[in-house]
Amino acid sequence: SGEFVLAALKPHGKTLGIIFADNRYNGAPIGADQLDYFGFFIDQTALVWENLALLRRVEDLARHDALTGVLSRRELEARMAAELARCQRHGRPCSAVLLDVDYFKRINDGQGHAAGDELLRRLGALLRAAVRADDVAGRFGGDEFLVVMPEADREEAMRAAERLGRLAGESGISLSVGGASWPRDCQAVEGLFGIADEALYRAKREGRGCLCFPGEAPVRFDQPAR
Repeated sequence: SGEFVLAALKPHGKTLGIIFADNRYNGAPIGADQLDYFGFFIDQTALVWENLALLRRVEDLARHDALTGVLSRRELEARMAAELARCQRHGRPCSAVLLDVDYFKRINDGQGHAAGDELLRRLGALLRAAVRADDVAGRFGGDEFLVVMPEADREEAMRAAERLGRLAGESGISLSVGGASWPRDCQAVEGLFGIADEALYRAKREGRGCLCFPGEAPVRFDQPAR
């Protein structure tokens, strides 16, 4: 037993934690000088803790797109490079899928930017819920999103991309989707994104609302699943 001090870390009135202290080794009474030092320690600890929490929030905002909640383009590109390098190093496949909202400009022009933003929020939430835990999903720009699928071969990536397109359609969001897999669709892993981008534009030329992979027939989301 003996004397002890219990203090709350409350910078700006917000409780961040509690600190307990006592003279564990000799059980001596806690003097005024020790209380003064403890008070100073509490103030400094609260300040450091608050700054660290603020730094974590800032870092999280930098890593994620504020509107959709998926990764920002900068973080997405960094994570993609890391995953591609890892798959190449271990000789494992990797796939990339690009998703573009069909006629997004019409939605903004006809219903207003608030409606366009809400659609992107819903698509971001769908991606966060539907991709695998190891997949990397982010907003590449505007209404275009990218999903990197480490260790997913062509067949796995096509199934996942078709599922995303159909889930979006069920939510009232029409997508054009293009994908590619390394090493099946490109010799150099650095070329994966470009091949997927070509497949996306092919999906748009095919009438939108569909999925394209190199050498595969388009898969339309408004038709029965294969």
